[in-house]
Amino acid sequence: MHYNIPNSIPNIKGNEIAYVTEALSKGMLTEGDYMKEFEKKIASSQGKFHGVCVSSGTAAIHLALLASGVNHDDEVITSASTFAATANAIIYTGARPVFVDIRLSDFCLNAKELSNWFSKNTKMINGFCINLKTKRRISAILLVHVYGFYSNREEIYNIIKSKNIKIIEDGAEALGSFVNRKPIAYGASIFTISFNGNKIITSGGGGMVLCKNKKVADKIRYLANQAKSKNYDFIHNEVGYNYRLSNVNAAIGLAQFEKLDEFVQKKRNTFKKYKNFFNNTNIGEMVEESAEVHCNYWMPLLRIKKSKKINIFEIIYKMNQIGIQLRPIWKPLILNKAFKQFETTSQLKISNDLFKRTICLPSSTSISSKDIKIVCEKLLYYSIN
Repeated sequence: MHYNIPNSIPNIKGNEIAYVTEALSKGMLTEGDYMKEFEKKIASSQGKFHGVCVSSGTAAIHLALLASGVNHDDEVITSASTFAATANAIIYTGARPVFVDIRLSDFCLNAKELSNWFSKNTKMINGFCINLKTKRRISAILLVHVYGFYSNREEIYNIIKSKNIKIIEDGAEALGSFVNRKPIAYGASIFTISFNGNKIITSGGGGMVLCKNKKVADKIRYLANQAKSKNYDFIHNEVGYNYRLSNVNAAIGLAQFEKLDEFVQKKRNTFKKYKNFFNNTNIGEMVEESAEVHCNYWMPLLRIKKSKKINIFEIIYKMNQIGIQLRPIWKPLILNKAFKQFETTSQLKISNDLFKRTICLPSSTSISSKDIKIVCEKLLYYSIN
C-alpha cells in the first residue's frame, strides 16, 4: 500500500486567503499594513523587540551577523549539527565557522565542550578574543535552538562574559517554544526566525530578525533594502541586499501567526502519541524537553538505542518508498564537502553518533491520529524485519 504522509507541510486553514485578497485588492503587493502588523505581532509576542521582516531565515542570520560587527576573516562559533543555512550565513560575511559538538539530551550546543575549548585555545589580546591556533578574532557565537529545544543562553553568556563576543540566536525552528514560562526569544539580544514552508508557521518563505536595540533593527532594515538612503536620490553608502519580504507574504504570515498556539498544541499532541507508542517498544525513545522548557516539538525526534544496530537510512528509504516521509537529523556540517575545511572544537563524537541513530518523524499540524499510528507501526515493522 502507498500512503501520503508528508514530513511537515503548511496548514492553510485560517485567514490567509482573505488577507492576501485584501492586500491584492488594495494594490499593496510589496509594502503595506500587513508587513507592519506582522512585525509588530511577532516582536511583541516574544518580549520587547523591534522586528524586521526579511526574505528568509538565512537572510535574517546574515543581516544579524553583519549588524553585530562580524567581519571578513573573523571566526563565528556555532553548532556542529544544524541546517547548512546557519554556516552559510557565516560564510556570506567572509567569516569562518568553528563547529562545536552537541548535547545528547537535546541536540543543542555543548556548553561544557565550548568552555573547555575557550580555556585551552583562546586568549584576550588588545580587547579581542583570539583563537591561538588561527590567530583570528572570534567575534560572535551563533546559538541554534535546534528542533525547538532551548540552547541555554545563560550558560553561554557566562562562558563568554568579558570576551567581547556577541551572541546571535538562530531560532529558525523555535517559534512557539517557552523557557521558564517565557517566550524562547525573551532575554536574547538578536533572535532570528524562519517562516519557510516546513516551519511551524509560514509566510510562503521569509524570516524575521528580532532586536532589543532599535539602532540595530534600523541598520538591518537599511541593509535589507539595498542600503538606500532615506531620500530618493539612490545614494548607497554601503553594500546592501535585496532581502525584503513582500506585503503579500506578510499577510500570509500574519494569518498563520493567529493560529500559532493551536499549531504548537497540535505538535505537542503529536509528540505525545509518538512517545506513548515507542515507550512500549524496545527500539528507542523520543527526545524530550527539559523541565524548564515547553518545546514546540517542530520536528519530533526518535533516538534509536545504540544496542539495536539499526540502519536508520535504510528504514528512511523504505518508508519514503511507501509514501511516509521520514528524515534523518542534520548531517554534521563538517562531513559536508562545503564545510570540511573549517575548524571543530573536538572530534564531534555526539553529533556523529546521533546522526546515525536519530529519525525525524512526520509532524504536519494536519496529521491525523490514524496517520501517526501508521507511521509508528510501519517504522517498528521495518526496524525488526
